[in-house]
Amino acid sequence: MSVKRAPGFENPGQVDAVSSDHSVVWVNLDGGRGRTLVHCGDGVEIVRQES
Repeated sequence: MSVKRAPGFENPGQVDAVSSDHSVVWVNLDGGRGRTLVHCGDGVEIVRQES
């Protein structure tokens, strides 16, 4: 999957955890770049990528 923050800014990774109300997603970023939290109010798009 990929987190699209703004046009041209994508962060590929894997979903690590989702909150029980689905408002928060933790994403392990590819390339050892750590983990990031995405909130439903952040204005980002989470896109599934073909394997």
